[in-house]
Amino acid sequence: MPLCRLMYKSKYSEPLSESLLEAIETTSQENNEALGITGILIGNRSSFMQVLEGEAEAVNEIYNNICKDERHTKIELIGYEIIAQRAFADWSMKCVAFGLLGRILAQRLKKKYGEENADLKLPSDSDKAFSLLYDVAFLLREDEID
Repeated sequence: MPLCRLMYKSKYSEPLSESLLEAIETTSQENNEALGITGILIGNRSSFMQVLEGEAEAVNEIYNNICKDERHTKIELIGYEIIAQRAFADWSMKCVAFGLLGRILAQRLKKKYGEENADLKLPSDSDKAFSLLYDVAFLLREDEID
């Protein structure tokens, strides 16, 4: 079965807190590991952006569950494509609050991707969304190496 990559963004219905993000990460890691899904989720003050990679049937199942999750509103599918290999294979799910990236990194990302209401703008364009998620993953990997 072919691998696919799905990217979406959504507004969330409750304020993002560290405990909420940790709960999402823990649940996602357990569910995703069982289904062979990898990916990363970033959150700013009002929105999530996530990429899911894996077999199409499993990715579709996870995405359908997300669409039913009451924590998400205004869900927007940004990209869906067949891929030859995973770009986020390091994590069954990694969750990152944009505000926890550090001021300098946050400024760099805002400069590259733009701002919205003094927060990082989460793009709707598939290529820009992938680039942002990949940049965050790269920064996380660099941080883990040091």
